[in-house]
Amino acid sequence: MLSLLGAVELRREDHNAAVTALAKARDLVPMDPGIGCNLGIAYRGSGQWKKARTCLGQVLQSHPNHEAARFNLALAELDGGAPETALAQLQTVLDQNPQHIGAWSNRARIEAALQHYFAARKAYAQLTRLDPGSVEGHHGMAVMSRRLGNYDAALVAFNKVIEIAADDGEAHAGRANILADLERFEEAAAAGAQSLKYNPNAAPLWSLQG
Repeated sequence: MLSLLGAVELRREDHNAAVTALAKARDLVPMDPGIGCNLGIAYRGSGQWKKARTCLGQVLQSHPNHEAARFNLALAELDGGAPETALAQLQTVLDQNPQHIGAWSNRARIEAALQHYFAARKAYAQLTRLDPGSVEGHHGMAVMSRRLGNYDAALVAFNKVIEIAADDGEAHAGRANILADLERFEEAAAAGAQSLKYNPNAAPLWSLQG
């Protein structure tokens, strides 16, 4: 019952209550990997990333192929300021399950934050292959393509974002930036006007439009 209660609290995102229930459950059944994994997730959700890392690491000692524990350990490593270690853990997840969308998403974000733009674009591309409707994936492809100087690919990706989510003001602003870079100013102004339509209080967008 304690394990079930903890899982319910996790679903409700009451992480402190989940920690209380799951810690008691683990005391009763210390070797249960599901309880240990959920407790690690609850620790991370409550901001206790060191305890999360320890707890999830213990699960993996006895169950090295536990996908959820490995994935959440990667996120705990990232919380603790160890992005390279997080990438290594995510790679292990992807070696086990190449279609893990969450792993590709987080890998792309980390690579982008580390300014590994080619690697980030590759990860975002894989994300869009697995989930063609992913706004995050297409948006990431656009931003990374622009970083790499491939404006045509960036425009295609921003157009895809707008096709999926027409009210995405950031995508319209991204198109405006690229079109301005290409000195296609009338098109840039039209794209900028669309961005302001959806984000009328965004000062940087007004500056861009000016």
